[in-house]
Amino acid sequence: MKMDRRAWVLGGGALAVGGLTLNTPVARDLVCSGQTREYQQVGLARLGRACVACNPDFSEPLVAAEWAQIQAVGQAALNARIADDFAQGAIISVDGWQLARSEALVYAAAHYNQPTDTDA
Repeated sequence: MKMDRRAWVLGGGALAVGGLTLNTPVARDLVCSGQTREYQQVGLARLGRACVACNPDFSEPLVAAEWAQIQAVGQAALNARIADDFAQGAIISVDGWQLARSEALVYAAAHYNQPTDTDA
């Protein structure tokens, strides 16, 4: 299986947001440990904040509901949903990045679930 940058970021993002959502030590330790985990969580949250800023429709309740659906279907279904988003033109431009709407939702979920989303 070929892993491109998008698959790595989405897989890591989904895992990180899932760990944040579960908020259990075991889930957090599966994502990564120590300083790396903190940098990853803050980075995902910052990207999520940019996604929310570029798409005012990404309210916290909407993102929470759609994130719950994404978590329920798994990575393969998320990949298919992203491909469908691109095929249907459901693309969001975020700071020069062209993201599928579903990708942006994953990042927005990281933003809303980040307990300490700071610029520090």
